[in-house]
Amino acid sequence: MPDAVPPSLQPDEAFRQRVLLICRIVLAALALIIAMVWCVQVLIVVFAGVLGAVLLRTIAERIHRMTRLPTGWSLALGCTTLLAVLVTAGWLMAPSVGAQLDQLSEQLPRAVRGLTANLEQYEWGRWLKAQGEQATNGGQGTVSTAAKFVSTTVGIGGTLLVVFFLSIYLAAQPQLYISGLLHLFPIARRQRVHAMLDECGFELRWWLLGQLFAMLLVGTLTTLGLWALGLPLALILGVIAGLLNFVPNFGPWIAAVPGILIALSQGPTTAAWAAGVYLGAQVIESYLVTPMIQQRTVSLPPALTIAVQVLIGLLLGIVGLTIATPLLVVILVIVKMGYVEGVIGEHVDLPGRDRDRKRVPTPILSRA
Repeated sequence: MPDAVPPSLQPDEAFRQRVLLICRIVLAALALIIAMVWCVQVLIVVFAGVLGAVLLRTIAERIHRMTRLPTGWSLALGCTTLLAVLVTAGWLMAPSVGAQLDQLSEQLPRAVRGLTANLEQYEWGRWLKAQGEQATNGGQGTVSTAAKFVSTTVGIGGTLLVVFFLSIYLAAQPQLYISGLLHLFPIARRQRVHAMLDECGFELRWWLLGQLFAMLLVGTLTTLGLWALGLPLALILGVIAGLLNFVPNFGPWIAAVPGILIALSQGPTTAAWAAGVYLGAQVIESYLVTPMIQQRTVSLPPALTIAVQVLIGLLLGIVGLTIATPLLVVILVIVKMGYVEGVIGEHVDLPGRDRDRKRVPTPILSRA
């Protein structure tokens, strides 16, 4: 029989075990953080796939209510219809958009050079130019910049393809993935987690539909306004304004830059009118579309939205900036239902829970 550990050594052994336990916890936490940093791009792609699935499921449910087709056939018909619409629109607009893109690539540098020449007439303008040249290393590295552009374009194309297939699979069998996610939680918490997922799906649906309508509205108004001013490239500038409107707060400002620069080549008065067109489109969108979104989804505080966009944009780049707002929608739902109601015990009014789900079914999270 081995000798027993002397009583005087037992406290030291207990202390050693506690130190080892703390070290294991710290190492596990560090490993988890490193894994999350490495996997953050994958999580972004998955979240983008969820957004796509919400859109496809919404279309499929609308077709199902109109035709009484099974869910799978409704989804297939919806995907086919959406693809046909996109291909037809691309085929009709491709010649004009392609030609205007070529003109934009020629006129935009010319407009920038004209603006630079005007700025050089002033002391503060020369200082701004010097700062810009210093930030871009005097415009060197053209070959590396072009190579980076090509690799980025290829990477974006591959990512969009992955998002497309993820959206189809998630929309086709939402309950399969929801059930797997629920099994990660204790049985007593699964009902609340399912309700949180259901509410997230409901609010993402209406946020996404509102943003798509806002993109169409802003793009149309911008195109018509710039065309009325006689500005060249009105169509492509309107398309850019509509697409970038998906990113609230920052997207519209970025979209206005090329239009105002091109208008500036025709004179400061034309540039002022062009700025008025962009501003007017945003005002109409803010007073028409934004209230409609807030009636059906969580109201996003502007300061919090901008802060989250800046934070995620700095961490994840342009892709993070793009998904920051819908991600904030999900975070607010989780905080309200998981913490305010689940921990504090205070009831929170939520748009999806307070509506008749039979009349307005939740897209990706609805039961098949």
